[in-house]
Formats: sequence, C-alpha cells, structure tokens
Amino acid sequence: MFEDIYNTQAIADALKAVLPRNTPAQREDNRAVYAMIQQFERTAWDAGLFEQAYQMVIALGMEIETAHPADGLWTFAVRPPTYARAVIAYLLGYYTGLMVQRGHEMEFADDQIPGFYTVKQAADYLGVSVPTIKHHVHNTGRLAYQLWNGRVAIPQQTLDDFKADPPKRGNPTSAPRNTKKKQPS
Repeated sequence: MFEDIYNTQAIADALKAVLPRNTPAQREDNRAVYAMIQQFERTAWDAGLFEQAYQMVIALGMEIETAHPADGLWTFAVRPPTYARAVIAYLLGYYTGLMVQRGHEMEFADDQIPGFYTVKQAADYLGVSVPTIKHHVHNTGRLAYQLWNGRVAIPQQTLDDFKADPPKRGNPTSAPRNTKKKQPS
C-alpha cells in the first residue's frame, strides 16, 4: 500500500490534514500530535515497516478510511478529534519503535528519546537539582551518558542504579578544620 511513497512527508501531510485546527483550543489540543508528526518527518522512510505499523492499528480495531494517504484523503470514520489524535499517536509511536528495533538511527526531540532522560528530566526523576546532575555527569562520572544532537542523554538504567546507591552527603575526604589549638599569647 505504501510502496509508491518515497519519504515521510506525504504521510505527514495527510496526517496533519486529518486534525481539526479551526479554533485555538483545537490547535492547542493537537500540539503533542503535531510534535510527533514533526519528529516523524525527520525519520528515515521504510514503507514495509510503516505498512506493519498501519496493519497493527487496523488489527487493534482503530478505523482509518483512506483512498490513498498521499492524496491527503485519510479520514478517521466519524469520530471525535481525540480519536484521530490517539490513532495518529499510536501509529507513529509504533513505527518509531519498529525503526529503533531494526537499528535505524533516529533523530528525536530533546525530551523524546526512548529510554533516556535529559538533564532536567533526570533531576526531576531523582528529586535533585540540575547542577547536581551536571556535577555527577561531568565531575564524578557517576552518571554515564550519551550525546544526542549535542545534548546529554542519560540512560534510565544509570539513573535507577544511582537511585539505588546514592552518593554520601558531604565531603568525606576533607580533614576536620581548626584541629590545631591556638596558643594564648
């Protein structure tokens, strides 16, 4: 069904056309789905994997009526807009998961890297400050990380290990201060 499509743009345009955007409230409601569509536009195209994702959506009973997506004729039966958003989110999420499983390099938005946390997200997850996370990334090396698009991405397993064995508070290597008593003069 998708073999005559050569990039993600035609699919992305068809998905955008489905979403209602008549009012500011509708545009606001669609913000997260538009972010997913923008991420999808930057991914590699694999017609076979997209067909698998599409078939999974159909198998789950999610209705998508289409003449052909490249013509922008996708409709989501007569359902509320929340249904269309849910179907699009599932379809694109499933496709992205298949791409990652097959070893395709993916370009993710800073806060959408599967299995990884940004510095701010890691701080929230551990209940510490952003400077504390940066300290353990750059100074102590306790938090392993990878760079994604020039940004620090910390694996969840690293955060879980850190949470299970947190560092001791204070500076255990410094000697007590003022151990030498002053002589009266």
